[in-house]
Amino acid sequence: MQADCQVRGADHADAATRHWLACHAARVSLGAIWCDAQARATAAVCSGVATWADAAPSTSWRDSA
Repeated sequence: MQADCQVRGADHADAATRHWLACHAARVSLGAIWCDAQARATAAVCSGVATWADAAPSTSWRDSA
């Protein structure tokens, strides 16, 4: 994830802008990781490897972020 959060081309931006860009890059990367984890969990349930009948309903990425 760290490699995905690198901001390039902002060397001349002020510190606040660089900070915002770094936070945005981290959020995008974490969002991709979250979506991948949800897809893997769904695949595990659909394949029968995991049976989570008593688990809580799925939580959206937006609500978790």
